This record gives sequence, C-alpha cells and structure tokens, in this order.
Amino acid sequence: CGMWERRGAQKEGVAGVLVEIKIRVGGDKNSPPGSLSSTRTDPQTRGWYVEPTIDDNGEHCCVHCGALESEVDGDLRACAGCNIVHFCRPCRYLAHRRGHAVVGMVGYGRACVQARRNAGTLEVDQETGMATMRFDRDGKSFAASEKVAAEYDWPRVSPFLSEDSVMVLAYSIIMLTTNLHNQNVRSKDRMDLHAFIQQCHKINDGTNFPGDMLTGIYADIRDEELKVVREAD
Repeated sequence: CGMWERRGAQKEGVAGVLVEIKIRVGGDKNSPPGSLSSTRTDPQTRGWYVEPTIDDNGEHCCVHCGALESEVDGDLRACAGCNIVHFCRPCRYLAHRRGHAVVGMVGYGRACVQARRNAGTLEVDQETGMATMRFDRDGKSFAASEKVAAEYDWPRVSPFLSEDSVMVLAYSIIMLTTNLHNQNVRSKDRMDLHAFIQQCHKINDGTNFPGDMLTGIYADIRDEELKVVREAD
C-alpha cells in the first residue's frame, strides 16, 4: 500500500513527558490518516473530542477538563492539527491520547480530521476525492501538508469504562437538572458548561468523559428539564 512505519520513536515533552510517536507516510486512498499520530489513543475516546466546547458566554474551555482560559493564566490553545478543539496546558501533554496532535502542537490525529470535517474546514479536492491536512511537523512552525481520504470517518464508541461510571454520570445529570431548573436556585448560582465538565472530573473510572459528550448532555438538560414520568393508576 506504499505505507511505511517507524515505531518506537520518542519525543520528550515540556515536563519530561515521553510521548511515543508512530509516523505514517503515504498509503492508498483508503488508508487512515496519521502523519504524526500516537500509538496510544485511548480506545474509549474514539469518535469523540471533535467538537468545540464553548461556555454560554462564548468563552472556550478545555475539551478534556473544562478549564477556562482565565483559570489557566491564558494558556488555553486550539490543537494545532485542527484549530477547533482547545486544550489547557496540562491536558495538551496527552492530546495525542484523544486523537489530536502530539502535545497539541505536532502533526495531527484522527480526531483532527473529523473535527475539521464537522466544522466544514476540511480542504477537499473534488477531482481526486482527497483532503489536505495542513499541520506543524516539529512544533516550531515548520509547515507541512498531507493527503488523506476525504470520506474517512471516525465512528464513535461508547466512552463508558464501567457500570459505576454510568451511575455516577446519571447522578450528575440529576444534579444538573436541579441546578438549572429549580426555581430556588439563584441565576448567579446556575451551573455553566465549564463547571459541569469540571464537576464530572475523573468520574469515568478514574478518567474524564469527552468534553463534547458532556456538552451535548448539558445543552439537552439546559433546553429541556429532565422530568420523572410516572405511570397513571
């Protein structure tokens, strides 16, 4: 298929984090993208981390932990591979585990392609059916580009890691409903999106749920109160 791989290469992160990198070049029309994609993408993240997480006031927050730019001293950046999903500095170190660029700055991942497609920013050549991914190859603004199959899709999987995580999230949803719709809760005390994501910190068997999944839940509950329906006698 014209594809070669180099395994075992390592790049040292800012905080001494060793990030394993697998480099793929070329490939046929149906090959998945991965010019600089990680070998360690967490299985439960596949299909997620592809939508921006934006608070009700229009401010971006970290797609993994919900941190606002004001809470991380302004160090909240869009992934260089897609320029759509934002990570705070601590979460950027493991952005490759969520299908994005290595440390949020080098190359691109499967989530980057899907995020660009969802946002309508994927550059597709109508004649060849191939899309162009433009990215930073070395973290120092060394621009590069690569062709990927335009029809490539990253199907979603269930992000739940245990039965306990289902129950804890269900409880968090009930608490969110009470907070947003109970008349006794003052407007200034109502929970914003970033606060809901932060409230769900590590409740998925020790890790976080995808921020775009929690964003969808928040929007649904905000727009329509969750009510208990009882059967008529």
